[in-house]
Amino acid sequence: MKKRKQLSIFMVFVIIFSLFSTSGIAAVAATNEEERPQLSFDFGTETSSVAGGFTKVSDLTKYTSDQGYGFEEVNEGNAEDQGDDLRRDFVLASGHTFMVDLPNGDYDVVIITGSNWDFNTTSYRIQGGEDQGGYPTNGGHFRTYEDTATVTDGQLTIEFWDAWARINAIEITEQDSDEPLAFKFDLGTETSPIAEGYTKVSETTVYDSDLGYGLDSVAGSRDQANNLTRDFVTAGDNSFKADVPNGHYKVLITTGAEWDENTTSYSIQDSEVKGGEVTAPRQYITYDDNVEVTDGQLVIQFFDDSRINAVEIIPILMITSLEVSEVVLGQDSYVHLTWDSMEEAHSYEVFRRAEGQDRFTSIGETSESSFKDEAPELGYTYTYVVTPKTDLNVDTEPSNEVTVTMVDEDVSAPNRPQGLELGEVVEEEKVTFSWDEVDEAERYYVYRTRFQQDQIPHVEDSYELIGMTSELAFTDEDIYSTNPYYYAVKAVNAGGISESSEMIVAQERETQSRETPDYDSYDAQVFQTDDGWEAVNGEEVVYSGDNMYEAMQAAVDSLTPERTTQEKVVVHGSGTIQGDQSVELPSHTLFEVNGTIHVEGTGDGFSYGYQDAAVRVMHAENVSIPKLSVTGTPNFGIFVRTSENVHLGDIDLRLDGGLGIRIDSRDDDSVYGVRDVQIDNVYVSGTSDHGVETYGVDGIKIGVVTAVDTGYAGVLLNDTINAEVDTVYGFGAGTGTGYAAFRMANRNGNIDDEYSKNVFVNEVVARGGGRGIFSVSRSGGAVIERVDIKNTGNNAMLIENSFSITINGGIVEGSSGIRIAARADMPNTRDILMQDLTMRDSSILESPCGEDVFFRNITLENSTMEVCQEDEGPGDGEGPGDGEGPGDGEGPGDGEGPGDGEGPGDGEGPGDGEGPGDGEGPGDGEGPGDGEGPGDGEGPGDGEGPGDGEGPGDGEGPGDGEGPGDGDGTGKGASDGDALPQTATSMFNYLLMGIFLLVFGGILFIGYRRQHSVKSR
Repeated sequence: MKKRKQLSIFMVFVIIFSLFSTSGIAAVAATNEEERPQLSFDFGTETSSVAGGFTKVSDLTKYTSDQGYGFEEVNEGNAEDQGDDLRRDFVLASGHTFMVDLPNGDYDVVIITGSNWDFNTTSYRIQGGEDQGGYPTNGGHFRTYEDTATVTDGQLTIEFWDAWARINAIEITEQDSDEPLAFKFDLGTETSPIAEGYTKVSETTVYDSDLGYGLDSVAGSRDQANNLTRDFVTAGDNSFKADVPNGHYKVLITTGAEWDENTTSYSIQDSEVKGGEVTAPRQYITYDDNVEVTDGQLVIQFFDDSRINAVEIIPILMITSLEVSEVVLGQDSYVHLTWDSMEEAHSYEVFRRAEGQDRFTSIGETSESSFKDEAPELGYTYTYVVTPKTDLNVDTEPSNEVTVTMVDEDVSAPNRPQGLELGEVVEEEKVTFSWDEVDEAERYYVYRTRFQQDQIPHVEDSYELIGMTSELAFTDEDIYSTNPYYYAVKAVNAGGISESSEMIVAQERETQSRETPDYDSYDAQVFQTDDGWEAVNGEEVVYSGDNMYEAMQAAVDSLTPERTTQEKVVVHGSGTIQGDQSVELPSHTLFEVNGTIHVEGTGDGFSYGYQDAAVRVMHAENVSIPKLSVTGTPNFGIFVRTSENVHLGDIDLRLDGGLGIRIDSRDDDSVYGVRDVQIDNVYVSGTSDHGVETYGVDGIKIGVVTAVDTGYAGVLLNDTINAEVDTVYGFGAGTGTGYAAFRMANRNGNIDDEYSKNVFVNEVVARGGGRGIFSVSRSGGAVIERVDIKNTGNNAMLIENSFSITINGGIVEGSSGIRIAARADMPNTRDILMQDLTMRDSSILESPCGEDVFFRNITLENSTMEVCQEDEGPGDGEGPGDGEGPGDGEGPGDGEGPGDGEGPGDGEGPGDGEGPGDGEGPGDGEGPGDGEGPGDGEGPGDGEGPGDGEGPGDGEGPGDGEGPGDGDGTGKGASDGDALPQTATSMFNYLLMGIFLLVFGGILFIGYRRQHSVKSR
């Protein structure tokens, strides 16, 4: 009886403990911080679509405490849906023909063309008639072309070309009929909605006689609709409220309209009024603010128009008390930082950014609420922030910024160093130089650049600090090229940094200076006079007047007609011509300008549809331009089409728009109409498009190209074979885009469907800009001997759907890294060899796996490499598969993830640029959704939005990938739906324990009762 009583007591204890353990869920949860969810609201009408992951807020959503969000006042009718099913999507029709079977007769034709996101140009030809269109439009703008057509053979055809010929709709209406036939086609993707009253034409709608309409072949398409921005609530003079737990929050307010101009001003928690920027139709802005909630409710008061598309409220942890407690200057300089501790943080990461740097860099982590930076350099200005690290499921934000200048204002900075000279021996991998001692200098900072004094506007912007020394000599052992390196030295003490020394050059390039010609031997000369311009040929005055263009053209036209040997023209002086004027150079002409041609643009912006250029060569041979300088806004600086034996010498293009040099044979893509071209030296800056571009060229030798702040690529080779390039220097080339200092596209290097090595580049040097090197759209057959690529805004190198490329050495520095990728709609990347590369603070990623892609002798310095195979492949330096092309149409073999180059628009035009039009305008891998804005190749939401790979938020700066927009592109933040917060994890563990004990107790109890029952019987 006693044992039964003891067992009963034990069973009661087990059951009570089980219940207690499960009831502990609430107790544990109550002891942790109140869970702060992320709130995302999509503002619009009651019936408009809702963006994924967002909660609908309409003009009828009134705040209630039970609901926890809504407007203070309901104003019915203050919401609008401006989504446009006709213009949201398009077909990439460049190089394609649209056909529709019609009864013979006369028809009106309307073509709607444009893009919500991208620059676009559409040219077209109806029934084989004259070329029409060609007017460029920017993202968010559309153009409607109205034309007529006569059908005599039962079919109407419209050929499209240009960059990129994005066609939204085609409308065809019979003329002069009581009951006219009308055909309306909405062009877009397979899945995008169809505008009411229209017939769908997608990229796969290929004409057949049964269907009666369609494209000549499969094209590309895009749907650029955005459910978040297509609708809005007009919230001016109203307040939006949301009940949230107390704490810090990031608030994102997206505002704008498809059709209307808009102004939104706002105040959060009765703080100062912010915003107020005016946006044009189809222009949106997202205001980003941080706020602290202390009373359980976040209130946003709106003013002005306030067409609100979305509001996102993201919980964050943020330090607001960072301060500098001590600064010590001298040989053992340091900066001491302090801040208030945060209960939710288990540690803190400290970041520093030197003046002139773009990004913060992590300099340490601590569990204390203070940090001592023992590595600041005298004379520099630093900005610091601190980010808390926590196990809670919330975002973290950088703290308030504090700035420290490591200078004692009571001490004078030293004088600049003098007497820089190279040592006796300069080797390929080592340069030694020395300088004179500077009084009062405590040490010397040594700088290096790859750009000479007059090569970029502010050469010190390109300086890279490579060493510090108290000696009077320095050895640079970080050399990766036989091309020039430039050095300068500054002296430093507690009073600051001196001015820079004069630059010296190591491995100076040997150049052959051109002797001044005997201009009197030239056949014609143009002189600038007090009254204007005069052109003479021998003793004959062929022009006298005030027009520089007419004088130059008159001199050229005065040369011997139908000559078979070269005759020469020289221009003495500088002047202005108009943007629609081009100096035409026929065969056997040398044209030289001792001065500058300034071009006043037409105001229409750049377009491939125009062939206007300061100097133009069309269907000619044996043409030379030994010297030319152009400024202003030409459409092209130099334009060459379908010509042979063309020599460009020293070309200086300091432009404010347009494209620098374009050499093509696009009037017949079936042949290489340009042959035997030589370019000696090009300086090109300020273009809105490319610096130097070729298309359809067989045989070109390019010397040195310096591309500074070009809108797109520095050098772009399209469908070009047998090319040699000495050196490409890119400084800010293609900033904000996916273009590169050096790019190959559109089957470049393809000879008879094979990729034997025929494109040779000595070196590519890139600083900043978009990418360093980009090969795309079945290009290859290339050997690049050396690369020196640092701190590009996009990939340092992207090799995508390319074949037989060898990179033989050099250095890549910065977070952007190398990427080997492939889109699923083209043959996989193959036969790539990268060897003898140094990766510094960078990465190599191969995804998806290519075929025969090898990496050999890669030095990783604070870098990562995720590749499919390495340290293998042939040893001849030519790369695997030498001479082999894809040939088999195979797609990538093992899975493509988002952001790996698979999305539409990452550098690809319709038909890979094979039809009329060159497929190279913006949008060729550049605009949002077409490759390079938010969304690299995918459009918003593809894993490449802000925070995913560039500044703070990518592992390079504070936030470490936690800020809003990381991996999303929509600004929805980095909420991890798969991870349980700490409180939930603890609750789950207690629940499991309680269930286990209950089951165990129940089994014991049942066993005891059975045993007792048997004994009773």
